[in-house]
Amino acid sequence: MSAQTQARRGQEMRHAVLEFLAARQAVAFEPEIILERVIRSRVLDFHPEPDELTAALTFLEQFSPEPLIACRRDALGSSRFYQATSAGVLAWERGALNP
Repeated sequence: MSAQTQARRGQEMRHAVLEFLAARQAVAFEPEIILERVIRSRVLDFHPEPDELTAALTFLEQFSPEPLIACRRDALGSSRFYQATSAGVLAWERGALNP
């Protein structure tokens, strides 16, 4: 896979993940559920891999100046759940991040 194709896939994956989470802002989801729902939505023209999801979640969580998603951890375990932040919802609603 070329670097350009890889970059395009990464960008599209970030948009799909943010769209999924922002549309359901009151709920935090496990990565496996996010991947399953993004695949099922068919918004991507490729079948994303788990490592592409991990990269998208990391990017969105570390977005500057404000993170677009937040990672919530189970207080009694190690499970991670991801949820859109206010900044992520606003960016999605305003279409500021549309490709």
